[in-house]
Amino acid sequence: MDDLEKLRAFVNRDPGTASAFSAMGFLVLGPDQFDPWVDCPPPPAGGTPFASTGGESDYYLMPDGSVVLYVPLADSPYVVVGRDLREFLALAVEVSFVLDGLADDWERELVEMQEQPWREDLEAGDRALLDDLSDAFDLQPWTDIPGRLAELRAATPPVP
Repeated sequence: MDDLEKLRAFVNRDPGTASAFSAMGFLVLGPDQFDPWVDCPPPPAGGTPFASTGGESDYYLMPDGSVVLYVPLADSPYVVVGRDLREFLALAVEVSFVLDGLADDWERELVEMQEQPWREDLEAGDRALLDDLSDAFDLQPWTDIPGRLAELRAATPPVP
C-alpha cells in the first residue's frame, strides 16, 4: 500500500477520525471530488489532488512525490510543502494542516508557525489522533521549519 492509500485508510477508518481531521481543516478526498477553479491559475500540472482545507486551497501529490499546496486565489498559488507525503504530514501535525498563509504572506506565516502552539489548543483526543498518525507513518519532526520550507522553495522548479 502506498502512502496516499495508507493516509486515506487512516483518515477514513471510522467516521469519528474523518470528522476530527475535517474539523482540523484537512479533508482527504478522491480526485473526482475537486471542482475546477474558474479564472484562476490552473492546478499543478500532472499532480493528483488528495486533500483540501475545505476552503480555498487544496493539496496535490506530484509525480516526483512532492506535495504542493495550491491556493488559486493567492499571489503565489503553488507552494511546495514536502518532498514527499510523509514530510508534508510531519509539518502538518506540528503547525496545522491549514498552510494557506504561505501563499499569501510567506514571512508572516513562518513567524506564526513558530509562535502558534496550535496543537496545544486541540482536545486530548485530537492530539492523540495526531500522535497515532505520526506513529503510523513514522513521522520525523521538522527541526527547522523556515529553513526546510526555504530549501524546498529554492530546490523546486516553478510549478505550472
